[in-house]
Amino acid sequence: MQMDLTAAAAAARRAADDDTPLSPAKRAAELKRRSTDRSESVVPPSSAPKLHCTFSAKLVDLMSNFSVVDAEAESEGAAAAEAGFYAASAGAPEAPAVAVAVAAASDDASSGVSESAALCPVPEGAAFAAEDEASGPAPPSAAPAPALPPLPAAAGLASVFESYGARSIASAAPADVAAAVRAHLKEHPAVCLDTLYAYDLAQVARMHAAWIAALPRVTPYYAVKCNPEPALLAVLEALGCGFDCASQVELSAVVARMGVAPGRVIFANPSKRPADIAFARKLGVERTTFDTECELLKIAAAYPSAGCVLRLRCDDAGAQVQLGLKYGAEPHEVPGLLAAAKRLGLRVVGVSFHVGSGVRNYGVYAEAVRRARAAFDAAAAMGFHEMALLDVGGGFVAPHAPGPAAAFVASAAAINSALEAHFPEAEWPHLQIISEPGRYFAESAATLVAPVYSIRHRTVEGAAAGEVARRDYWITDGLYGSFNCILYDDQHPTFRVMRSPCLPPVGRGADAQAHASAVWGPTCDSADCVYNDCALPELRVGDCLVFSNAGAYTVAGACDFNGLPFCNPRKLFVASRSPAPTA
Repeated sequence: MQMDLTAAAAAARRAADDDTPLSPAKRAAELKRRSTDRSESVVPPSSAPKLHCTFSAKLVDLMSNFSVVDAEAESEGAAAAEAGFYAASAGAPEAPAVAVAVAAASDDASSGVSESAALCPVPEGAAFAAEDEASGPAPPSAAPAPALPPLPAAAGLASVFESYGARSIASAAPADVAAAVRAHLKEHPAVCLDTLYAYDLAQVARMHAAWIAALPRVTPYYAVKCNPEPALLAVLEALGCGFDCASQVELSAVVARMGVAPGRVIFANPSKRPADIAFARKLGVERTTFDTECELLKIAAAYPSAGCVLRLRCDDAGAQVQLGLKYGAEPHEVPGLLAAAKRLGLRVVGVSFHVGSGVRNYGVYAEAVRRARAAFDAAAAMGFHEMALLDVGGGFVAPHAPGPAAAFVASAAAINSALEAHFPEAEWPHLQIISEPGRYFAESAATLVAPVYSIRHRTVEGAAAGEVARRDYWITDGLYGSFNCILYDDQHPTFRVMRSPCLPPVGRGADAQAHASAVWGPTCDSADCVYNDCALPELRVGDCLVFSNAGAYTVAGACDFNGLPFCNPRKLFVASRSPAPTA
């Protein structure tokens, strides 16, 4: 099929502009303004209803009560549970100092981190916040949480845990994960200077249980781009999730390798190469997003039977990451795009939107769903009778602690209310509603362990013998690896110091003395600095910095600059029997 972009674009412009003709010069100026004006299609914070998150504590309780119990493993004893699996797969700004716990090395790997661990100053962005993390037992006064219903895919989960050799640990608390890491390093001392990711597969199941409780009408389609770790994908597949893919590689991983049914996949990239569309056709993945005429022409040429999903723009002005500058059709562009699809003989089957990542203005969901309903109505008026999909996007935070849980519950409440207002279930019994969460599932499921492999004591000329002005530590990961999240995702990684289980214990009080330090990544680029001014105890080669909640947009965005293996760190899989206690 010959794609006449000029003729098609002119036809669509005429269809959209019949009522408001503009001169070419004025039209060019207006398009330029809208392409750069953040206020366009942005819902201002003042328009958002003030939602009081009265159910956030209940959600945390629900999550806290969900436990993964492997009866067979328990009957066989702890030895089988500790089998373990280890595989090698195929500068931050200055900040004031606060306190961070230093995990003491222990000969008993199952003992966890001592509650009496010393404190040392580190950058503010590198400390566990008391309200977000808790590794001790729950307060005695805490009321028992209501039980979650059993997961229908529990048997499938057990099979996934077994296939990845996930070692059983007591809880998802950082102390228990660190204990499993220390035990593993003692078993495999030859790799104690390699970057390691510890994945808690049971934590993914907890996130899924919390999602179903909070958003019963919305089926999660995991955003593979967030972290394509095969073990995470396997857990989510066993739980019945769908998948949001954005490239041939992601489609291949989900459909070709895992065997996921094409109907459980959406190709949610509004701007694809013709070869990408042809690849989706080869795999049988029908549903794909569009927001431009150019995309419709490519779909008509490469996959005319595809189910096209119109992506709308509706940004939260206060979101941490806004996507509307790049993707999404403006409301006034919808009629022209639908007319173009009709003219090309394409099937429009649904509507999608993405309000941004890290939403703060929860009223944006009401406006986005209202716009989606308007687009549904416009499509029906043009004769599109297969409209059966609504995609409410992603950007949800992981409710692994009370603070993030409150934000997630507020988002869920706003979405549920908007759906009931514009797509009431009684009137839309066959409407499939999906979402594209990535960070929600991946973030709290992974812990990054970055060993110190080189040290320099920077001295000052004329200073007393032995006086050190600053300690430089090189770790095995950096800005070209997992810490690309500092540059591109506005993350502020937090860490604890873990003493190497392969080295002798440090002397009493060694962790209490802090020194001016910098933490560098391993590449030859001097910009590869993770922390340029922090206070740390005296570290040794082999001691580690341990980063919890490191699963989202970290290793997925890495590159192997300098030939360093950032993209394929070593992995340890665990399955926690209970969640981390909440404060």
